[in-house]
Amino acid sequence: MENVRNNERQSSFPSKVRNERVNLNPVQRNASRRALLKVNESCGVSTNRYPTPWIVALVNKPSFSFPLGYVTLISDRFVVGPVYGCDGDSSAVFDGLPEPFIAIDKVFVHPRYDAANHANDITLARLVAAVDTSLPNVQPICLPIGNTTRSYDLSSLSMDYYDSSLWGYSVVNAGDRYIDHTDCQQRWEGLKVQLTVDRTNHCVTRKRTIEEEALIDIRIGFALHSRQSIALSEREYLRGFAVFKAIHAKSYYPDVYINTDAYLDWILDTMEQRPALPFDLREKLIFSDK
Repeated sequence: MENVRNNERQSSFPSKVRNERVNLNPVQRNASRRALLKVNESCGVSTNRYPTPWIVALVNKPSFSFPLGYVTLISDRFVVGPVYGCDGDSSAVFDGLPEPFIAIDKVFVHPRYDAANHANDITLARLVAAVDTSLPNVQPICLPIGNTTRSYDLSSLSMDYYDSSLWGYSVVNAGDRYIDHTDCQQRWEGLKVQLTVDRTNHCVTRKRTIEEEALIDIRIGFALHSRQSIALSEREYLRGFAVFKAIHAKSYYPDVYINTDAYLDWILDTMEQRPALPFDLREKLIFSDK
């Protein structure tokens, strides 16, 4: 712990809001992805009462006790988040719905996921039934599919956290907490942790100065998102979610997020997959002219 304190004293914390522009290539758009864009029109809207309507807790079916983890709602049928805690025995919790527990129908783990170093730590899960996204507390976050929302400013970033004073979720600006992935990797190397941080990650610190006392409560799976104005309305666009954090060294060692922009094609391709049929389609159709 003394080494951690020394690192804190010697480190440079973000001192101002980062104004860099993140420029990203357009997403390949075909007919099915244009359909996703149509669904995306009602996404990313939050209110003072429901600042994070896309946060979804995962619980285990038998007990429904303490959350196994958290994921982010990206449509009425899909959530995305870290691999841990998201499996076929999990149920998603939607407070305020007549039936608050929605079972996970199918889980899609990234094919290059490496549990040892948290590489490609991303999974997509399909719910067994669609949720009612007309409710203000059940709103999917936007996916930055359109050309006008692909790129963003670091100053527009916010991150979800748990506010113990409110007994609920809230949002805080991350523009003055953002740390370059190279600096982030160097910090984590000092802790001898098997963790690779590169351009497929974001890094954010919960403590902006050594003197800052308040440490916000970030939980694995909580989202990082950009606020952007589209058609005279402000919406939140998913940029990542937390996959790794230090338990004790909360200031010098930043929280590590998956950069979902690096996986957007995989997310969209997976969402486009049709559910498997309970029968062999060839047996039903080959002799259908009889």
